[in-house]
Amino acid sequence: MKAWLLALALAAGMTGARAASFDCAKATTFVEREICGNPALSRLDDALAKDYQDVVYDFGNWPTEDPPEYRQFIASQKAWLKARNRCTTTQCLVDSYRKRIDVLCGTIDVPTERDRATCRSNGGLGGLELQH
Repeated sequence: MKAWLLALALAAGMTGARAASFDCAKATTFVEREICGNPALSRLDDALAKDYQDVVYDFGNWPTEDPPEYRQFIASQKAWLKARNRCTTTQCLVDSYRKRIDVLCGTIDVPTERDRATCRSNGGLGGLELQH
């Protein structure tokens, strides 16, 4: 019985259905379906979501509430989402995510370049191959 449950859990984990930063059961667009169906893209989506939250957290530590830089950051994220949603290929999505992660990692208040490099490496494919 335990072996069966383990096999089921592993199979569920390999689908990528729960790996994205959103509910894959509600995926309707090309971009959403690609992220949910491709482990590499799902990993990039998760990394970007974490980096985004780190930047938002950093803004929460500012002495003034709702600084102009925060509004600029939110506007840049919305612009990036619009551009990402225009992608029609997997490679376009990968490139879009990698570039945005690089931007976010440059924005996060990290003490050293080594930490910034660690942030960027979170957006790597981790040995996963792209599925075309």
